[in-house]
Amino acid sequence: MADAGFLPPWLSGALEGAAGALTGAPQPAHQMDLRKLILSACLPVLKVLIIAGTGLVLATPYMGVLNVEARKHISKLVFVLLLPALVFVKLGQGVDITNMIKWYFIPINILAGCTIGCFLGYIVVLICKPPLEYTRLVIFTVGIGNMGNLPLVLVTAVCQDPSNPFGDTASCLARGVSYVAFGMWPLAIILWTLVYDSLQLPAEHSLRMGTTPRRRLSVATGLRAPLLDDSERKLTRSLYKKVKSFAKLLRLHQIMRPPIAGALAALFVGAIPPLKWALFDTYGPFRVVTDSVSIIGQAMIPCLILVLGGNLGGGPGASDLNSATMVGICIMRLVVLPALGMCFVLTAKHLGLLLVEDKMYIFVLLLQHTMPTSIQVGTAATLRGYGEKEISAALFWEHICALFSVTLWLLVYIYYLFPI
Repeated sequence: MADAGFLPPWLSGALEGAAGALTGAPQPAHQMDLRKLILSACLPVLKVLIIAGTGLVLATPYMGVLNVEARKHISKLVFVLLLPALVFVKLGQGVDITNMIKWYFIPINILAGCTIGCFLGYIVVLICKPPLEYTRLVIFTVGIGNMGNLPLVLVTAVCQDPSNPFGDTASCLARGVSYVAFGMWPLAIILWTLVYDSLQLPAEHSLRMGTTPRRRLSVATGLRAPLLDDSERKLTRSLYKKVKSFAKLLRLHQIMRPPIAGALAALFVGAIPPLKWALFDTYGPFRVVTDSVSIIGQAMIPCLILVLGGNLGGGPGASDLNSATMVGICIMRLVVLPALGMCFVLTAKHLGLLLVEDKMYIFVLLLQHTMPTSIQVGTAATLRGYGEKEISAALFWEHICALFSVTLWLLVYIYYLFPI
């Protein structure tokens, strides 16, 4: 090829890669040609688009197959059975005590992503000025990403491509799903403690809605007398303790969602070598159980994408958030946060903080900053009766924009990991 010294290195490399692809010249083992780079970034999203488009068609009134009730039941099946089964099998195969120590950076990466995202959400609030009662909702919409389901979908789509740069399909899937599943439990704790507690109407808005906060009564004389005798007070304290204990158990139940239970069960099995051998080894006595669970888990990806397509077909719905806020949420969540997240991950790599020499590991860390808002934020908002319409509209527009942003970021990540 002619001398291209006057060109930027990245453009020169791209032209050389394209020429190599056209002439059939062999590429170095650590490199990939331009065609393969583009295909590796675009094909996973294209597969998701085709399946989601099928779900959208099935949800139309003409077909009437994936109506609201059907989507609700399939979503519940995915949440309760299919996703926990997939997480348990894939994470259980790849995790052990040594890996748990080596993967310590995954929870740190998730915490950093949520912190940076919430800060960006606060910037959206300052610039776009949404209604005051939705300030916290906007902050958490930018801050809490989908670090479980969608990364699983993308990793699976990438690995199932025979030409993927991460190795053979079986090894790629085992490693990728293990990394993604290991990151589910810290996000669940953040979501169902900090976020859940914060998603409630401010007091002044509650007054406008007809809900009056309780206030303490004072006696002008300064005399104080107990309203209840000792026995009644003891009974009241006992009831209060029971209610408080029940509330804690309820919160634990919210944190211990089925996918988290599947991940923790896999960590437990992986930490006990004899138990892991019995369940996952080729000659293990309970391997038939694991194989059955694996077959169940394989249905998760298509079911989830079909439901996502059906939901997008319903449109964004009404919302009290202005268009500027929606645009700000999409830009911060899908453009700015992935860029800052990539800087964070690459800085950690440069400092030697990543103990795993696996490009799939870095790929998953980068993906965790790239996804749209977690659907579970919408679930928490619904449970709290706070901003259901607003979060639904934000999720709709984010997922539409993510079809393009995720493709571009995949191109950037794969180019970085496998330079031309």
